[in-house]
Amino acid sequence: MRFKIGDVVSVRSDIDMFRWVDGVYIFKAMRRQRGKIGRIIGAVDEGDYGFYKIDGSGFWWPGAMLNEVEENTRG
Repeated sequence: MRFKIGDVVSVRSDIDMFRWVDGVYIFKAMRRQRGKIGRIIGAVDEGDYGFYKIDGSGFWWPGAMLNEVEENTRG
């Protein structure tokens, strides 16, 4: 898996709606969270893909839609 619980990540800012990314369909409500920074609070390994839950987000994100954030830049 790309990330582990406790890692700080951001949702990619270049999300396109209405398409599949690593088994997850990206829809309008997810797009509104572009750039969101949070800590991973849940992780699921599904073979080729990892899915992650971020604190403050109601969605499970594919690893391809997340970027690692340095701990000291979280603000």
